[in-house]
Amino acid sequence: MTCAYGNVGIGGIAQDHLYYFTGFNGNPVYLNFKSADGDGSYWIKVTTEITGDTRVTVSGVVGIHSLSYQTQYTLRAELLDSPPTGVETYTKTTTAGALSVIPAVMSGTGKGSSSPFLSSKTYAYRAWSNMMSDASRKSWDTDYFLAYEKITIQFEPKETTCNMTRDMTVKLPTAPLKTLKTNGKANGADFTIPLKCGNLAGISTSTRNVKAWLSSNDLLSTDTTYQIMVNDETTAGGVGIAIRSQYFLGDSDEVKISSSNDMENASQILDISKGDDIGDIQYIRLHAYYKVYNASALSTGIVVATAQIMFGYD
Repeated sequence: MTCAYGNVGIGGIAQDHLYYFTGFNGNPVYLNFKSADGDGSYWIKVTTEITGDTRVTVSGVVGIHSLSYQTQYTLRAELLDSPPTGVETYTKTTTAGALSVIPAVMSGTGKGSSSPFLSSKTYAYRAWSNMMSDASRKSWDTDYFLAYEKITIQFEPKETTCNMTRDMTVKLPTAPLKTLKTNGKANGADFTIPLKCGNLAGISTSTRNVKAWLSSNDLLSTDTTYQIMVNDETTAGGVGIAIRSQYFLGDSDEVKISSSNDMENASQILDISKGDDIGDIQYIRLHAYYKVYNASALSTGIVVATAQIMFGYD
C-alpha cells in the first residue's frame, strides 16, 4: 500500500506518525455469492492481516510531503463447504458476482484500536462500517483516514449444467384401431435422449446434484395419471401419446409428465449426484406409445404431442 502523506498533523499541531490497520476490525468477512436464478449459493471466508509496518514515522517538518509510505498485508480467501452460522453481521451478499473488501487502511490520527476523543468507536470499527456498507470514497472522514486499499473479489463458479445434444422428433408406427379398442394402448417407438453434462472448467465430475423430468403443454387436463399428451394438430379421437421406461415395460414404470417448468407430479428420469462422473454423454432410454383416454370417442387419424426435458440443480 502506498500513499503520499499531505498535511501532517491536525489543526497545525505536529503529528509525525502514520498508522496501518485492516478494515476487517479483527474479524473475518464472509462473502456470499448467489446465482441470479437462485440455484447456487457459495460462501467465501476472507481474512487479512498487516504483515509490514503498522506504524511509520513521517520524515521532514510539518507541511506537504511528496514521500510515499508503504506497508504490506496478506489476504486469504477460503471457499467454505457449507454456509456458516451466526455471521450475519460480518456477511456481504451479492448476485452480481463481485464484492469489495478493504484489507488495509492508513490513518494519520491513531492506530486501529484507538478512537477519537470522546468517542467509543475505534478507527478500525469506522473503517469496517464503511467497508460493509460500500461507502463511497467521499464518505470516508478525512480527519481519521488518509487512504485505504480496496479490492474487488469476483467469483464465477463453474457449475455443472446439462443439455440435450440435439432436438429430437420421434415417429411412431401406425397403430391398428382394433388393438387400441382391445388393449387401450399400442406399442410405439423406442427413443434415446442424449444429454451432455459438464462445466466451463472441464471438470469430469458433477459439482452439484442434477435431476431431470419431462414437461408438456399438451398434457391432457382431464388425465389424472399425468401421462397422456395430445395437442391441437391431432386428428384422431380418444387417443394420445404416453411415455414409459424402455427398460421396464410394466404399468408401474409409466413416466408422469409435468404441465409447467416445475417438477410437480412428474417422474424423475435423470439422477446425478454431486461428485458423480459426467465425462461421458448421459442417455435416457424411453418408449413413446399410444394410450386411449376416451374409448367411446376412438377414431382414426394422426396423433401429435410435444414435450421438453427440464433440469433441476441443487
